[in-house]
Amino acid sequence: MVRALMGLPTPLPEGSFQHLHWKVSVDVATRRLHATATYTVLQTPSSTDEGCLALAVEGLSIESVAVNNDATEFKVIEMSPTSDQLHSTLAIAVPKQVVAPYSVAVTYHLAKPSLACHWLDSSWLITQSYPSYAPSLLPVPPQLCMKFTYTAHVTTSALATVLMSASLTGIAILLPQKCAKSID
Repeated sequence: MVRALMGLPTPLPEGSFQHLHWKVSVDVATRRLHATATYTVLQTPSSTDEGCLALAVEGLSIESVAVNNDATEFKVIEMSPTSDQLHSTLAIAVPKQVVAPYSVAVTYHLAKPSLACHWLDSSWLITQSYPSYAPSLLPVPPQLCMKFTYTAHVTTSALATVLMSASLTGIAILLPQKCAKSID
């Protein structure tokens, strides 16, 4: 399905994305992020897009994509220098039998510098999710008008402190074998 896609999928209309759950592991020592971004989507792609959902990405190494917990095809369509697009597109095959609402989970890692991730000395990571920076931190809807709720689960070393720009619904500090700390 994705292999047959000739052009870019049409972005879904405003209000199509309801919620994002971002689960990320931050390895301060190697300056690497490993994450899964799971969206709850309220509208299926049109048949004119061959059932493909578009997300904007930039510099992310996509490992896998699942729709309703089932692995699915995907393809990163690189941005053309002559294009008016700001970012590359992750085209995701949404099977015809899927009905809304449904979940789309993208597992990926980021191991190089990006617009959204700023490593300061050996122990600080500051992330920014301005609309033009966000695709270099996580797959996002390609249009700037999308609004949705989000939750995050961040795991990092016990020596790191995690700060989020959202109100907390609960805090859980976990100390597994690796002595990691987690915040929900």
